[in-house]
Amino acid sequence: MVSYHTLSRQGTHAIPFLKRFTVFNADQCDGLPDDITVAAPPGLIEPRVEALIRATGIDFRIGGNCAFYMPSLDYVQVPPLQAISSGSTGTARPLHELGHASGHHSRLNRDLNGSFGSKKYACEEMIAEQAADWLPSHLPAEDTEEPDASVTDRRAAA
Repeated sequence: MVSYHTLSRQGTHAIPFLKRFTVFNADQCDGLPDDITVAAPPGLIEPRVEALIRATGIDFRIGGNCAFYMPSLDYVQVPPLQAISSGSTGTARPLHELGHASGHHSRLNRDLNGSFGSKKYACEEMIAEQAADWLPSHLPAEDTEEPDASVTDRRAAA
């Protein structure tokens, strides 16, 4: 973990510096007080997103420490929700990676060969970001037959 700070001398000059921390997973530590340890939530991904993942038939794996889509083996992998940055609802990252997976040659057959920084890569990232942004408002509302008003309003505005 890296923390960035700025020092100033007489208000005219800023000097950025790095501060290094060693961070451990609580599961790797013995004898911690109960209030420090956190149990994993029952569902790692929001149920509506889990249902979409199952419906796509895409090989979807939870594990590791980064999210990615592997076109050559046609699978998506995302870290457990508790490993994703704070503020995440468990929808954006999985849907972003599903957006990439939609381009597989057996689905929409997009060219997924763009290298980092290329126009092809940027275009593919935009597609994945749009999927992550658009799909939540088009998934059925949880535990109801009818979509809730906010989903209906977003659909009508689209």
